[in-house]
Amino acid sequence: EILKHFGDMFGMGGSGGAGRTRRSTSESVFKSEAGGDIKIRLHLDFAAAAVGASKKARYKAKVECEPCKGSGKTRETSVERCQVCGGSGVRTTSRGFMMIQNTCSACSGEGSVVKSPCRSCSGTGTQNGYREVTLEVPAGVDSGMHMILHGSGHAGMRRGSTGDLVVLLSVEKDE
Repeated sequence: EILKHFGDMFGMGGSGGAGRTRRSTSESVFKSEAGGDIKIRLHLDFAAAAVGASKKARYKAKVECEPCKGSGKTRETSVERCQVCGGSGVRTTSRGFMMIQNTCSACSGEGSVVKSPCRSCSGTGTQNGYREVTLEVPAGVDSGMHMILHGSGHAGMRRGSTGDLVVLLSVEKDE
């Protein structure tokens, strides 16, 4: 009974277990993740800021991996149960009367590992690259303003949604 209350305090089930919910093996290992946002600074002369301008910007970004089309997989890719933790996602060690559970470092707590992911991206679905956009800067902008281009940031992992591009405007002073 006392162990049940102890487990409740620390978010564990009544038996003192980790209380983890298992997901489908291939689903959890290959889940997609949204890409991050990118911030760039765009310098404009006073005249361009006053009347508006069309400006091209090229910047470094995580882009979709070409060989695997962003999936992180190849035909040889398989998902197998982690041999280190036996598929539980945790490693348990004994220290005298105490049992210590840590997230398995071999599978990052997923309980499974990917064998033969895409060699170009190591299974992430993204690679380092460049993006180029044409920005339509409206008339009357000033330093400190920003523009947001949805879907022009870092590519998401394993076909996750793409982040945004945040363009910080810097306008030169009028002479």
